[in-house]
Amino acid sequence: MELFGVGGTELILIIIIAMVVAGPKRVAQWMYYVGKFVARLQRMWSEMMQVIQQELKESGMDIELPKTPPTRQSINQTARNMLKPYTQELDEAQKDIERNLEAVRREANIKQNVLISNQIKQNAQNGNPPKPTPDPSSNGNTQPAEAPSTFGTWSSAPTKADDAPDQT
Repeated sequence: MELFGVGGTELILIIIIAMVVAGPKRVAQWMYYVGKFVARLQRMWSEMMQVIQQELKESGMDIELPKTPPTRQSINQTARNMLKPYTQELDEAQKDIERNLEAVRREANIKQNVLISNQIKQNAQNGNPPKPTPDPSSNGNTQPAEAPSTFGTWSSAPTKADDAPDQT
C-alpha cells in the first residue's frame, strides 16, 4: 500500500530516522496523529464519493465510483483494462512480425550453409584445400596459430641443451 507515493520501505526508513532525531516517545505520538489524519482523509473521501455517486444516479448516469482513494496500482490496472482491446491487436502484430523475422533468419542461415558447402565442393573439385572459415565471434580478426612456447613454464620437458652430452 502506498500513501502519498511513499511505499512500505520508504515509510520504515522515515520512521527510523524520526526515532533517531526525535526519540521513540515523540515518534509514537506523531504516528498517532498521522493515523488520525489518514483515517479522517479516508472518511472524507468516502463521504465525497457517496455524495457524487448519489448525484450521478439522480441524473441517470450509470457510473460506479471507487469507494477507496485510488492508488497507483489501481490506476494502472484501470488503464490496462481500458487499453486492452488496442494493445491486444498490437501484441498480435508484434508476435506475427517476430515469427516472420525468425523464418527469415532460418532461411538466411540455410542459404549461407548452402553457399559454404558449394564453395567447399568447388575447391575440392579444383584440388584446392578448403579454407577455414573465420569464427564469427572473433569479428574477423583471425591470427595464425603459433607453436606453443615453453618460456616461463615450470615443466621438466627436455630442451636441446639438455639433449647434448656433457663435455666435462
